[in-house]
Amino acid sequence: MKRLLLILLCVPLIGFGQNYILDSIPENGGFTYKALPIGIGPFPGVLYSHGGLGGQIGGDLRETCISIAKEGYISWCQLRTNITSFSPHINEVEVSLDSLLNQTNIDLNNIGIIGFSRGGLLTLISAINNYTSVHAVVTMAPAAANSYLANTLTQTSAIDDSVLILVAENDLYQDNHVQLANDVFNVLDTITGVRLIEYDAFDSDSNGIINNLDDGHELFWKVQEPYWIDLIQFLNNNLKNNTTVIQDTPKVSKKKLLNTIDVLGRETKQTNQLLFYIYDDGTVEKRIVIE
Repeated sequence: MKRLLLILLCVPLIGFGQNYILDSIPENGGFTYKALPIGIGPFPGVLYSHGGLGGQIGGDLRETCISIAKEGYISWCQLRTNITSFSPHINEVEVSLDSLLNQTNIDLNNIGIIGFSRGGLLTLISAINNYTSVHAVVTMAPAAANSYLANTLTQTSAIDDSVLILVAENDLYQDNHVQLANDVFNVLDTITGVRLIEYDAFDSDSNGIINNLDDGHELFWKVQEPYWIDLIQFLNNNLKNNTTVIQDTPKVSKKKLLNTIDVLGRETKQTNQLLFYIYDDGTVEKRIVIE
């Protein structure tokens, strides 16, 4: 009787029709992810720093890493240690950036760093420490981390890269991240090209009702709209087109509300009912705002 011998090799997974190679690296009780586009490089690179404190991870490392690679970037999404102290994480991000810069087939002239919450603050610090190596910076709802953000903003004169700041207008649950995002913008606006986008309130429990139970911080927990398209467009403009495109842009990019009507088409501002919000870009949003 013939026997069929199967030999399994531990190699990065490539699926049919897939345009990236994902490498999962076990460490710190989970995985760090590296994803590479399939094709002829060199490729621009992006480092992602997640949020969270202790054992809690803010952001989806795997999906973020894959989504960045799908756009034609070498991506490195590092899982930090679960310690709560902030200063050791600064060094961990520095090591992660070195890992990205040492990848084969990477374009060292087009490196971006992005981060969320604690990772957003760590990204700002990394932009200061590595201003000669980094060419685009995205910080999403940066954390205060006690006095670390305030101290960081006194050292931002070294940043000469384009910066994008993202936050949701109801990101107020853990801290006033809207104010923190504005603090970052107000300092950087005198130094470099910077843009702040404040998104409409995020329905974090997806029940169609915006109230004080919705946490805007959760907008950045996963790869989703409306923020992802803005992030990728920013990276493409600054790392692929080799042009800085956010000089003299408005502080906040938000569509303008023209009118609010009820189900009968009557203009109203009363809450606790189904309302239709009509914007100047032609979009209409359906909301129930409970107060």
